[in-house]
Amino acid sequence: MNLTRKQYYQRINRLTSLGLINRKNGRYRISSFGRILYEIQKTIETAIQSRWKLEAIDSIQTSQLADRMPTEERQKLINTLAVSSWTQRIPVSYQR
Repeated sequence: MNLTRKQYYQRINRLTSLGLINRKNGRYRISSFGRILYEIQKTIETAIQSRWKLEAIDSIQTSQLADRMPTEERQKLINTLAVSSWTQRIPVSYQR
């Protein structure tokens, strides 16, 4: 990143004013709020990259076969397609 000194300090000031970073002993560190937003952004990125898998899970949940499939078998199938541990933690009842 080729930033001018002014651009660098403007961005640092903006991140600080938004509460995303803190300054302590002359060093900048990510704040708790910033860490949470970073994790949320990573989750959204994962969901976007795995959209077809999520659509397949939705398709399984709304198919007529899902009504006849035992809950445990349906959950195993969903876990096979799951893109991350958070999608595996969604109970089948919430996915319907």
